[in-house]
Amino acid sequence: MLLMVGHILLEIFLRSFLYSSTYVLDEFVGYGTAAMTFLALPRAAITNNLIRVSLIETVVQRSRPRKILDLFTTAATFAICGGLTYYIGLSAMRNFSRGRVSETIAEVPLWIPEAVVLVGLAAFLLLLAVRFVALVTNGQIRLK
Repeated sequence: MLLMVGHILLEIFLRSFLYSSTYVLDEFVGYGTAAMTFLALPRAAITNNLIRVSLIETVVQRSRPRKILDLFTTAATFAICGGLTYYIGLSAMRNFSRGRVSETIAEVPLWIPEAVVLVGLAAFLLLLAVRFVALVTNGQIRLK
């Protein structure tokens, strides 16, 4: 976040006083936003800061159906994020092997931002797997 703010301030200075630019502000801010989002995903899940739709959960009062619902939603989230992780991993490997770079003046290798997203998703998948096991073992494994 500090690097993005610094880059924005540098860009404002360059454009206002020197009539120049870094020409990569939007690209780097995009990479920074993706990195912050996906690397913070596991921590946000651990601290219960992710948005959860609990409408159905509040209707289900008994613990057994609620646990089954929680198991289902955890497994569904794992499946969706697992598919996303797989395809981002394929894309990162393909971009690495082909040597693809961004189409800007910076020519950033595309596998680098994809690898950062991949690390965040892999950590989130690990967390989901631990959560699923904790639900199956009646909470004998703690996430905190």
